[in-house]
Amino acid sequence: MRVLGSADAQEFHLTAVLSPGQSAGDAFAAVAQALRDQGARILQERIFAAPAAVNELRLMRRQAYGDLCDEVEPSWLGGIDQGLAGIQVHAVKAPTSPRVAVWQGRSLARVLDLGPMRWIAASGLVAPRAGDGPAQAYAVFGQMRDLLRSLGADLYSVARTWIFMHKILDWYGPFNSARNRFFLENGLLGPHADGRMPASTGIGVDPCCGARCLIDFVAVSGGNVVQRLHAAGRQRSAYEYGSAFARAATVQSPAGRTVYVSGTAAIDQSGQTCFLDDAPGQVNMTLENIQAVLRDTGCNSGDVVQAMVYCATPQVEDIFRRAWQQRLGWPCVVLRGDVCRADLLFEAEVTACPGSRPGETG
Repeated sequence: MRVLGSADAQEFHLTAVLSPGQSAGDAFAAVAQALRDQGARILQERIFAAPAAVNELRLMRRQAYGDLCDEVEPSWLGGIDQGLAGIQVHAVKAPTSPRVAVWQGRSLARVLDLGPMRWIAASGLVAPRAGDGPAQAYAVFGQMRDLLRSLGADLYSVARTWIFMHKILDWYGPFNSARNRFFLENGLLGPHADGRMPASTGIGVDPCCGARCLIDFVAVSGGNVVQRLHAAGRQRSAYEYGSAFARAATVQSPAGRTVYVSGTAAIDQSGQTCFLDDAPGQVNMTLENIQAVLRDTGCNSGDVVQAMVYCATPQVEDIFRRAWQQRLGWPCVVLRGDVCRADLLFEAEVTACPGSRPGETG
């Protein structure tokens, strides 16, 4: 657990992965106990698990969380062959508690209002009946827009998206075309857009619900509080080679400042893949790229409150775990999934909060 505190609120970023001999039920119980000990409520949650295990895990979660549950389901995502890979929770303790936002009969988001500020954290947006992958992605972006409008916000308030895609290598190009078209039509791209694309990750981790595409997002409204870096560290704008996202976004969060570093890989300034067929080289360059973005946003490695690592093969996962994971010390979920190019073997993303501290979880 990492804790960020202010006079107005406290934020808690929890990461749970199984230790040897620990069960999934133990992990859910530990998360629930940590939230109860702090008097915190969930703002956003993701659970990475084998699709065949989801029904059993959903029951375990509900039994462990009890009154911590509301109508918003966590995003259930793959990235592991059996059982539970990890749980990520962003929770808050504030004078007001997050409330559930319902759109077209679906409880899709939690909303936190503090003074003039509004934070919107949405989970599990899907449109499986919209058609093929690009059509589903376009429809889900439309859901995001319409949900925000129902809450008095707009697409310009979106700081961060997470896009989980089934068989990403089969349709990443058409996905980019669909996203670019939606962003152009809705003012996030174009001559008057003023660089308002959110930070993002697009990764080949399957939604457990069977959709081709699932999107989570975080939006902040109530002032000009989202700053985006389209070129950061040693990387130029991703839009120069067809991907519409910022390298990082910085927002005012309930208890301070949060930096979202987009999914990052071993790509150079011209957008070319580096260290072909060299997994250690790609891992090292990816992590150096992330560290450079953190420096550009006034953060360091110790400020990382959550991280996700994506490995294309078991061999790449083993390389990362043996040589880097412990040394980094990040609260991290390590997953198996395809990166957006067949020659990329590794991708990582982080969320950082300057001034955060480790929390005791018992």
